[in-house]
This record gives sequence, structure tokens and C-alpha cells, in this order.
Amino acid sequence: MKAGMGWRAPRGGLGLQLEPSGASLVALETRAGGGLGLVAAGFKRLPDGAVVEGQIRQPEAVAMAVRALLADAGVRARRVALSLPARSVLSWRTRLPAIDPERRHARVIREAVERLGAHSSDLAVDAQPEGPVDEEGWQVVRVAAARQERVRERVELAEAVGLQPSAVELETQAVLRALHRWRTHRGDAVSAMRASAASPLLAEVTAAQVRVSWVATSDSQTEREYSAPWAGPTGWQRVLGLVRAASAARRPDALWLCGGDGAIHSRDWLESQLDTPVELVDPFEGIGRDPGPSGAGAPASCNGLPCCDAGLGLVVCGLALRGLHGSWT
Repeated sequence: MKAGMGWRAPRGGLGLQLEPSGASLVALETRAGGGLGLVAAGFKRLPDGAVVEGQIRQPEAVAMAVRALLADAGVRARRVALSLPARSVLSWRTRLPAIDPERRHARVIREAVERLGAHSSDLAVDAQPEGPVDEEGWQVVRVAAARQERVRERVELAEAVGLQPSAVELETQAVLRALHRWRTHRGDAVSAMRASAASPLLAEVTAAQVRVSWVATSDSQTEREYSAPWAGPTGWQRVLGLVRAASAARRPDALWLCGGDGAIHSRDWLESQLDTPVELVDPFEGIGRDPGPSGAGAPASCNGLPCCDAGLGLVVCGLALRGLHGSWT
């Protein structure tokens, strides 16, 4: 989807998400005054079996779809952040002294080797600070570790289509980054997302599926993700069923709902069925959109939310934010 504008380094970055249903791309740039602008966004379906359980099994087909996305977007940005699904990653939090990134990386590598029982050369590890440094000079760090082959196949794919990978990170972390920016824009206390004992549930509707997961994962292991195909008029029944399955063991304080045709009209129905507050999330709220001369550059929307037909959501938005500033850790 063209936005009628180019990219000016180093102000732009891309986010690329690969799922069994398709490939999603978002291009963001920083603008004068520090605001963000949506340069382009798009979605391409992938052939069945191209991506299975996080593994790229048909790299040529996926590369063709990504090339088409880049051509449609008309962007010159090449720095990209890519995602790994939760099932491919072991994630935990650790508390470390506020040290430089190289020393922090060495510390978390040692932890990853101990937890996974693998040689450091077989692991790819990402570490992102969470929150400020405390009075004692310590900081909470979110660590994600995966087998090198899962990361390598994504890096090789990106390089094959002319992109420059700056990060490969856990989808959950990308979601939290997008939520953080959204709530900051709204002026809410960001800490409210994690203030309760029971984390909020996130229900995200994209082009071909419904995905339900807990916003905050446990310290030792990413929790189970619930997903099902999006089924048009019956899709909201599937959302309800997945939320009930995900909350069988514990009750969520709230349901965060992103995407889906008719989301605004379905919110009251979901609240009545679940007896749980439902809040609509638009990951692109507060990000400037340039529709271009013909208006074709603005991403499709459903009642102000990213449209399910556009296949865009929190993960790819969070990746694009990482692409703006991200680097290998």
C-alpha cells in the first residue's frame, strides 16, 4: 500500500510478521517534533504450509510475498525487525545491575545456557530492559532465547529480499511495546497494564485468525496461546470461546480487543457474556497517517480500528517501533 512518500534515514523502520496465514508489513518514521508517521502498511496471504509452527518451510514463496509487500508499499527503508512466535522462544525476567549492553548480554547468555542446556553458539538471545533503574542501581530485564536456526532462517529471508535485520524478537514483547506506546499516547499509567495480580487477556483479530493470549507471561515460560481461524459472521463466537478457554484456570481483570470487523458493536455483547470489562485497542492511534494524493495510502479501518481485512495488529506495529531504534543484543 503506497503512502506517497519516501523514507529518510535514519528516521524509518520496518516491522515484518510471518504467520501461517500471511505476511504483514508496517513502515513507520519519526517526524519533526518527535511524532510518528505511518508510511505504509500491507498484508499478503501465504500458501498453505509456507510457515508452520514458526518454521519457514517454503522460503521462496515467503520471499515472493515479502517482495510484493515491499513493492506495493513503495518504501526505501530497509532496517527491519522480525518476530518469533511464543512457541519458538523461552522467555523469562531477570534482575541485573544497570550495566552497559555488552556486559548485560554476556550475563543473559550465561543464564540462557544454564536454562536451556545448550552451547552458547546454538542460541540467539535478546534482552530488553523493562522499566527504570531502581534506587539500588538494578533493573528488570526481559530475556528471550531461541535456537539459532529459527532466527537464522528469518535473517536469511530478510537479507534475500534486500532488507537489513536489526532484531528478531518475541511476539509477546512486540505486543507489550505497542501497548506501551498506545497507553502512553492516551495518557494512561503504563504500569496499569501489569498492576493487577491477574493479567489482562488480549484478543487480536487479524486477516485470517483470532488469537488470544495473556498480556504478561510468567517469569519462567511463555504461556499457551489460543488461536482459531476467523470465521466472518461467527468470528465473535470464536473469540468468546477462545477467551473462555484461556481464562479457565484464572479470571482476567480485563479483555483487550484489537481488530475485527464490528468490534465496537461486539464489545457490549462480549462484556455481558464474560462479565469482564472489554477495552478496544488501536495500535495505530496517535500515529500520523498520510493518505497520499488519492487517499489510497491510508490503511483500511473498521470503525476506527485496524481492519481485519488488512491483517494488521499489535505484533507488527510493535515490530515497526523496534525497527526504528532496535539493534542486535
